[in-house]
Amino acid sequence: MQNAIDGYYHDQCNVSQQQNYITSNYHTIPGMSTMEYPGYFLLEDNTAPISLDHKLFRGFPTKNKGCNDNTSLLIGVISTPSEFSVRSKIRRTFLGQMDKTKMIFLLGSTSSPKTDFCVMEEEQKHGDILKLNILEDYRNLTLKTYGLISYADKYCKNVKCVVKMDSDVEGNVEKLEDLCQSVPDNEQMITGHIYKNISVARNISSKWYVPHYVYSDNIYRTFTHGPIYVFSGYGILPQMLKTVQEKTPFFNSENFRKLSEDIMFTGIVREKAGIKIQNFKAFPINSIFQQIFIMLQSLSQWPFKKSCNVQPPCYC
Repeated sequence: MQNAIDGYYHDQCNVSQQQNYITSNYHTIPGMSTMEYPGYFLLEDNTAPISLDHKLFRGFPTKNKGCNDNTSLLIGVISTPSEFSVRSKIRRTFLGQMDKTKMIFLLGSTSSPKTDFCVMEEEQKHGDILKLNILEDYRNLTLKTYGLISYADKYCKNVKCVVKMDSDVEGNVEKLEDLCQSVPDNEQMITGHIYKNISVARNISSKWYVPHYVYSDNIYRTFTHGPIYVFSGYGILPQMLKTVQEKTPFFNSENFRKLSEDIMFTGIVREKAGIKIQNFKAFPINSIFQQIFIMLQSLSQWPFKKSCNVQPPCYC
């Protein structure tokens, strides 16, 4: 069981193995005689400082740039530009469920003029897309999550809860609103399915491989599972942003920004900010972890589940 935990702490519908690169570039581990494979990370970290204050957003939701006075819950769906049918399905699913909730889709930039044009038409029609000035890439998910927190802090100051949700998670907005209403107004916490004592993947064939020189500890900080989690309590967002800036190398280390976003924000940053973490097993884990730890639970009782449907190409 521990081997399963070591190499597989995320749930995925299709686990893709990291490509085995043939390279002579290895990193020397300080104090050791061995050389370490960098994987997706940089052999020499890019420590040039970045500034996201005025350059992060390149397009706001046209329906309403921010949140209105009676919005208590913001759902940020992490999506890719080409997921047109996925976003359409989510809109159809959530239509009629919205009460005090605002939902937006966060997209990165693409090199495809056709895709950009399709996204522009989609935004003009629905007005719910937040375009970020970052390259659309799996390793930029930390920047996307930072973008959600920053957007909510600047334009949705009145919301009590912010949900980070992947586009392949099927949810129930009514139950999310109930959860938001049940948590304390002024107690900052992050709610999700908690993972504790998870070993850092050191196998270079793992998609989540992290070398020692990027993350030296062998065990991750306690964090919540990535597909969906909730920031709640007034004041939590500025506290998170302040901690990112003052207590982490986020703005000065590209390798740090390549870490998994759930580990970074709900683990490292949360712990440094002194923010509580709350376990909520109703969040979905359709994965090996679910089979191991929750095999006796009925999925029909859960308010969320992972969608493994393969989406066809989208045309506008």
